[in-house]
Amino acid sequence: MCIAGCTPREEQGEAAKKQPTTEAKKTTEPCPLQVEENLKKCDEGAAIFEKAKKANGGKDPNIVVGTPSSGFGAETDTATGTITLSKNSDPCLATQDASFELANLSRKKDFDKLDEQLATCTISRDDYIKSNERIEYENIKTALKAFDSCKDKWGCTGKTADFEWARGVKNFDDYFKNFLSNDHKEHYGKAWDSNCKK
Repeated sequence: MCIAGCTPREEQGEAAKKQPTTEAKKTTEPCPLQVEENLKKCDEGAAIFEKAKKANGGKDPNIVVGTPSSGFGAETDTATGTITLSKNSDPCLATQDASFELANLSRKKDFDKLDEQLATCTISRDDYIKSNERIEYENIKTALKAFDSCKDKWGCTGKTADFEWARGVKNFDDYFKNFLSNDHKEHYGKAWDSNCKK
């Protein structure tokens, strides 16, 4: 397991220095600190992080590793500024997912407005789905641009972008109709159903 942000033993004081050392366990699980550092190694990634921080009230986004409750590989909770990355991701994929989810967090005002409309049932089911998916479509383009600029610094040399499948998309209508899975659309559709379906 990765423990992000630990204080090195030599900086923990005399008592800690006297403790026996234990070999660190090797893991492929992504480390939130490593993901954040990866993002900041490249201008595109750093810019996405800063936009997300600004949208998050000037607070650093909280990047954690776990099991996203949405069932997808990563997710963003705009209310708390928390981004959850799958513990099954390698550092390259986790950094890509983080760039996309940070782009989502940078659009917090847009998502929050849609959630307000959902809470008051002043948006149709189709409009709620399409409006959320349009933001995510724009953020996929942002994530692909960041990957192209940053892949070598992110440890992704020779790897294919997680969103490679979206490169051939002509526009949002093409994306929504021909590329986006029904499961993803229904993630938003079910949220509408649970709030507004009579």
